[in-house]
Amino acid sequence: MRLDLERPESLVGARLAGRFDVVRVLGQGGMGVVVAARHRGLGRQVAIKLLKGGAHAEAHARFRREASIAARLVSDRVARVSDADLLPDGTPFMVMELADGGSLADVLASDGAVPIAVAVAWVIDACEALAEAHARGVVHRDLKPSNLLLTGGARPHVKVSDFGVSADAGDDELTRVGATIGSPSYMSPEQIDDPRWLDGRSDLFALGVVLFELLGKARPFDARSVSGTLTRVTSHPPPDLAALRRDAPVGLVAVVERALAKRRQERYQTALELASALAPFAGEGAHLAVARVARAAALPSEERWPGVAPARRAAEGGPATTMSGAGALSARATRAPQPSRGVLILLLVGVGALAAWAWRAATARPHAASPVVAASSAPSASAAPAPQLPAP
Repeated sequence: MRLDLERPESLVGARLAGRFDVVRVLGQGGMGVVVAARHRGLGRQVAIKLLKGGAHAEAHARFRREASIAARLVSDRVARVSDADLLPDGTPFMVMELADGGSLADVLASDGAVPIAVAVAWVIDACEALAEAHARGVVHRDLKPSNLLLTGGARPHVKVSDFGVSADAGDDELTRVGATIGSPSYMSPEQIDDPRWLDGRSDLFALGVVLFELLGKARPFDARSVSGTLTRVTSHPPPDLAALRRDAPVGLVAVVERALAKRRQERYQTALELASALAPFAGEGAHLAVARVARAAALPSEERWPGVAPARRAAEGGPATTMSGAGALSARATRAPQPSRGVLILLLVGVGALAAWAWRAATARPHAASPVVAASSAPSASAAPAPQLPAP
């Protein structure tokens, strides 16, 4: 019997894949449903994402890619994926870690301001997940409060989820020309221009929007329409955060403003750089959190995933950008093709042979004066005659 994903409440009590008993519905969207379930044998709870039957081929491809990417990321700040398969009726499903603290969207929906140190610490948590993703050449492209999950406990941490629209830096074969990828309120200016050619700095812009929202309880670029929001993202400066959050330190306001710079060259260039700038405002344990970001960014080159395409030259005409093993964006100017090693060796051999021939030619007649030396030592016509010495 096929599951009725259009009526998610009907899933409660159902058994999935013979071992997961659905406990409650966590959320739903146009393409799928997320439920909490208990593993029948192990007794632990998990989150299961189910893709609706009407989803098109691109959605299926993105679903598979999300599972593959999330399963291979090792950071504790990424919501882990432990399994992905098809149910007997053909419905694709993905088994994920259950973050039982809700999401930052739930926090924003509640009354009251988020303490500054808490908000900053949550963003640094997200920086750790992004540092590893960016080091592996993956750009998330849809960071927003609902995709930033909270663990339970007295001091919850953020876990980044939903890599469904992520892409290799500078190369996304699943995104059509003219397509809009992401959530308008959190999209960077370059993502609006062309979501196929992005690097990690686009994610850092989205994270800046999230931090602005956590501190100011308002999104910086929202308008009454989607087109109005996109126009504000690309053309309008953000509101004055200090006016919305009176207790925000001047230095923190400056960090948020830089994170929201329109030109990506003017933003923080890596997740580690952003986390380091935020550390003074994160309270106790900030230095340890930044150290975790640094470890996530320092990915050995042999652990980077193959096939990650370099990013295109920046839209502003800047140098091409690629993800380095340390997660940094290294600028490399476009260079002319260099000669191969074999050509260089032949040139060196030729130069050496020419030098040896010239040396043999010069030493073959040791008493012959060099024309240059002779010319320079001959007296000129106007020179005074040399004095004559008396005969002995």
